[in-house]
Amino acid sequence: MAQGTGSVSLGGVAADHEARARLPVLVGPATGSEFNTFRPPFLPIACWRLENLRFDFDSSFVRPEAAAEFRGLAALWNRVQVAKVMR
Repeated sequence: MAQGTGSVSLGGVAADHEARARLPVLVGPATGSEFNTFRPPFLPIACWRLENLRFDFDSSFVRPEAAAEFRGLAALWNRVQVAKVMR
């Protein structure tokens, strides 16, 4: 995945987040009937935003002009899916 790539327009943003370093996880042994659980945090890998100018006033319907932002979302989705497979 590219480092922080994306597109910005008047109507929105579609972008990857930069890759983060993978750090080792250090855990100690469990004693007795205990057990250790490690749950890594969710880390954002991309973001997408559609500005309110792409909606009609007092409406939840998206205007046709938002097509460019949805193409950016599709391209972002494809980059993220490829990156998931490559890990």
